[in-house]
Amino acid sequence: MKKYLLGLFAVVLAIGFSSYTHIARFNTTYFYQAPGGSYADADVVTLSNWTTSSITCSSLHPDVACSISVPAGNILQDGTLDGTKVTIVDQQFATNQFKVIAGTGYSSPANKQAP
Repeated sequence: MKKYLLGLFAVVLAIGFSSYTHIARFNTTYFYQAPGGSYADADVVTLSNWTTSSITCSSLHPDVACSISVPAGNILQDGTLDGTKVTIVDQQFATNQFKVIAGTGYSSPANKQAP
């Protein structure tokens, strides 16, 4: 009986430990790379215009899009944003100048002074 219980306990432990996987969950900051200097609505919401290439974001004049913080689960293997999980939402500051606001699949939207 002891061997049976010990064996059963070992099987339960093996299943428990094998089903546990630790996946590092961290956020990556993505920065808006303005194509041709454009901060137009269509450009700001285009996911391919957001990269990990760092730029300076100043909160003193939050006029146009600058950065977002994206969880690892919303980033594809190639480092691009997953369009099924991330939707950029923006708000007009001035004519053809949009800032990023809270959307889907990211947090901490930051903006900078308009050029």
